[in-house]
Amino acid sequence: MKKGWFILAAILLLDCLSVTGHPQKPSGQSGGGQAESNEALKFLGSYSAPSAIAATETGHVSAHPPSPPTGQRLRRIETGPTLLPPWPLDLAWSSEEISAACGGPDILNKVQMAQQALEKQSHQQAATIYEEVARSRAQCLPLSWNFALARAYGRRPEALDELAAALPHAPSPAAGHLALGLVRLAAGDTTISRADFDDLSSVSGDASTNSKEKDATSGEARHQPSSRMSPATGVCERDALWARAILGWALEQLPGARELLMRLTLLEPDTAAAWFALGGVALDEARNNSRRLAELAPEGSWNRRLESEAVEFRYPDLARSILAKDVKPESSKQVKPNEKEMPTAESSSSADDDHPELELQRLESLAESPPVLYLRVRAALRLSELAYSRASHSPLFDEYLCAIRALAAEEESDEPAAEREYRAGLAENPESAPLHAGLGHLFRQQRRLEAARDELANAVALDPTDPVAAFELGDVLQRQGDQVRASALLSRALEIDPGLLVARWSRAKAYLALGDDRRALADLEAAAPADNSGELQWQLARLYRNIGRDDLAQKAQERSEQQRQQLKRK
Repeated sequence: MKKGWFILAAILLLDCLSVTGHPQKPSGQSGGGQAESNEALKFLGSYSAPSAIAATETGHVSAHPPSPPTGQRLRRIETGPTLLPPWPLDLAWSSEEISAACGGPDILNKVQMAQQALEKQSHQQAATIYEEVARSRAQCLPLSWNFALARAYGRRPEALDELAAALPHAPSPAAGHLALGLVRLAAGDTTISRADFDDLSSVSGDASTNSKEKDATSGEARHQPSSRMSPATGVCERDALWARAILGWALEQLPGARELLMRLTLLEPDTAAAWFALGGVALDEARNNSRRLAELAPEGSWNRRLESEAVEFRYPDLARSILAKDVKPESSKQVKPNEKEMPTAESSSSADDDHPELELQRLESLAESPPVLYLRVRAALRLSELAYSRASHSPLFDEYLCAIRALAAEEESDEPAAEREYRAGLAENPESAPLHAGLGHLFRQQRRLEAARDELANAVALDPTDPVAAFELGDVLQRQGDQVRASALLSRALEIDPGLLVARWSRAKAYLALGDDRRALADLEAAAPADNSGELQWQLARLYRNIGRDDLAQKAQERSEQQRQQLKRK
């Protein structure tokens, strides 16, 4: 494994390690050499950075709501343009079928143009053409499904309701439920969506069954086995694999999701979206194993080793100080693996460079222990690097890979590098919602409110379904005194993600400025779990006093002081 890749990679998991007391690095200062710009995806190991170099959220200091966790922003980038299968025509009626069902060849050319736009991921263009044709074919049911599907691929806010309404007109019930289930997952619904995938296991059955079926098919089908349509359900094997993998990812069943995506990349080796999704799943596996290692032995030698590798490239002095610390013995209660079966870090980083998925499978068969968890992190990071490298062959994912690099620089507190990444990406992709959102977030952190407002407004216009961008734009407007627009945007963010409690905190401030104490109080009370700095409780205490509830004000003031004292002790 390339040392430079892993070390620069190690910053994005800063919430997964819990070691404290290390010296803080200088903000924006590089301590150990310059990254080579042409080395592929060195940033991925940032999933294992120590909390010692976590960038401090400035919002608490100024009594403003902080941004959501880095992981939430990262997940938005990881899912790319959509969670739907990268083969939209698999789920759509063909142009010939629409023409035959809806009255003549006069619409055939336009529908074909829409299909081509959908296939090229020009989702808005496809939806516009479908809508234009539908004006003269209002009762064309296949056309209504394709229109709803194009809107879903474009991540329009209305897509879920439109797709649900068009569900009876899907090419097959299973294809309709597959699309609807994935749109529900994109909206954060992991409960109802699970029922939509009930019929997919028979489509993407075990490898031996699929192999026998492939042998019985024509030569052309054997050449492209994954695009075969299941006669029983009307769903292609590749779409079923994709849907099951995305569902597993959403349910945090990461090893299963990884195995399904590995199967998919074997069937569809030239599909960049499959590799991009695999990179995200592997990155999340690294995150989970890094967190588990920090929980199991936060002061142990393996956690220290992972921490030092995370910062060695840019901050060698900090890395040496981490390794120089006296470490606590590993707990005797931990299950130790068979030493004969236990691979070393050196063998893991060389022998399985080309097949880290096999290394992960071997490590999963070993009992959990600090060295096993350490090696799982490294193997998962290596798989993520390889997968993202394959995805980078397609220009469709340039903006998302650029956004991840910029996010990694942010978490290294190298804000100038992050801004350069965002601006370079926008020069190539000026209509990239994640890049505008990232740059707007950076400006908001720096309190450059006008610049933040402009970038975040672009992000919200380009992707109205992003709750974090809507929250951050609303919060910026609230700080600038535009309380009416702020409260509307913050309400939109909460409609998309009701669990985004920081949006309720910010909306409470807008309501207070508008003189609506009742709604402000409801929002502050609901948002209380989102803050442990004492600031929200302090604001709550002031509001209680304003409405004459001195008893509650006293309790809130006490909680505020307790939280501040707890932070001082950390």
